This record gives sequence, structure tokens and C-alpha cells, in this order.
Amino acid sequence: MRIFPSHRFSSKSLLSQEKAVRLDLLLVQTFGYSIAALMEIAGLGVATVVDRLLDAEKHHEIAVVVGSGNNGGDGWVAARYLHNWGYPVCVVVIDTAASVSPQQRMFEKIGGMVLALEDNDADWAITSADCVIDGIVGVGISGSLRPMHKLAVDRVNQSRGLVVAIDIPSGVHPDEGAGLVCVHADHTVAMVAPKRAVRDCSGMFGTLWCVNLSLPAAIYGLVGVLDPWQGVSDFVVAATLAD
Repeated sequence: MRIFPSHRFSSKSLLSQEKAVRLDLLLVQTFGYSIAALMEIAGLGVATVVDRLLDAEKHHEIAVVVGSGNNGGDGWVAARYLHNWGYPVCVVVIDTAASVSPQQRMFEKIGGMVLALEDNDADWAITSADCVIDGIVGVGISGSLRPMHKLAVDRVNQSRGLVVAIDIPSGVHPDEGAGLVCVHADHTVAMVAPKRAVRDCSGMFGTLWCVNLSLPAAIYGLVGVLDPWQGVSDFVVAATLAD
């Protein structure tokens, strides 16, 4: 596997649920970022990690399991990049009643394969994939997972391939840690900074990577965390905790 540069994250840089949500709100309301633009960078970061984990061997089959939130939006973007890079990619949709997002529409227009979780072929697509990307639910988790999300988590955990979680393994609360049902990831690709739960349940996260969204330095003071990227210009890093 090709190697990423490594970077150590201080505990003062880790994001709680409240701070992660506040950061997103500030980016949109104060700094003028769009959610779509943030998804584009996040999804590219996830795709970049997966491509390197698979050593760019394009015969590897990839399943991306997505919910209807921003975490799922990142998954759609990652799926599009990987599809365009030549991988066989299937996106499995949990919330089929949700409106079609621009990210889903773009993936479908380039000929990407989409299945509903209830489809007969979805179980095989997930469990037999060489890599499964978990975009079921992210840092906005509240309470226990809904039945269809639990089913999706169960399917992901049964996969024979690498499991790569987007930002945080689904079912893990950023502050409280692992719930009763959660994804056991081999790798987690965190956005901006790792989430606080990684300190107490690192085994759920697997190997940790982090994507640099290249945000304005002023935002970290407003959120109340130490700037995790001061002096660092790398797009994706292998992440470790400094203390």
C-alpha cells in the first residue's frame, strides 16, 4: 500500500458532537461554504484513502452503504470518484423514501449501480465486496439506530472485505462511544479532526486517517478547539493521537 504522511492530533483538537455540529454551522452561516462543496472534498478524501488501501487495483469491488444525511452524501461523492477511477462500485441506499440528492443524481448519471437495501442483490453486494464504505450515519447520531440502519450495520459487519467508515463508525456516538449496534471498522476516515470517542473505543475505528478540508484557521477558535492543521498542507494523513 502506498503510504500517506502521518500527523499527530492533540486531544485539544478532537471534536465532540456539539463542536462538530457548530463547525458545520459556522462554515455555512459565517464563512459562506456550501454543504455540497464540503461533501465534495470529504468524498474525495474517502475515495483517495480507499484507492490507496486497495493499491489502485481496479478489479476490487466496492460497496458504499449510505443513509440520507450528510454522511451518506459524502458516500455518494466517494462512490462517484471511485467509479470514475475504474472500480466496480455499487451504492446501497437505506432510505429509499428520501428525496434524491444532487450527489445521488450525479452518480446515477455516470452509470453508477444503485440498489436499495431491501433488494435481493444488496446483501450479496455488501457481504462479498472487497471494500465496504460505511456512510450510514455520522456525528449527528441521536438515540438508538432505526431498524433499517441496524440492518445495514449488520450487513456491513458481515462483509468479508475491508470496512472503511466515513468520519466515525455508524452507531458510535462522538462523545459517548460505542452503542449497542455499531460498525466495526477496519479504517476510519475522519473529517477535519478525529472525534472524541476514538480515545475510549479506538478498536471500533481501526486505523485512523484524517482529511484536511483546508478550513479558515479562525474557525477553530470560534469552535473552541486547537487548530489541528497548523503548518500542515497535506490533504490526507495517517492520524495518531498525541496525548
